[in-house]
Amino acid sequence: MPQGGPLTVAVVRGGQRSVITRCARAYEVFARSPGFFVYTVSARPAAMLSGALAVVHDYSLGDVDAGTATRT
Repeated sequence: MPQGGPLTVAVVRGGQRSVITRCARAYEVFARSPGFFVYTVSARPAAMLSGALAVVHDYSLGDVDAGTATRT
């Protein structure tokens, strides 16, 4: 684990109908390691990914801009 605690990683979902494997793969790679704190970000609170999977994101882009997205 990095000195000072886990590194924060935001997985940002792109536009409409993002491909599920792109979002899920990035999230899973970081989330499997105790050296990272991972959360998801999107312009909208919920989104449909390919394969009709609905995802509710942890934070919006507005939360990140405002500094209200968590760091750990």
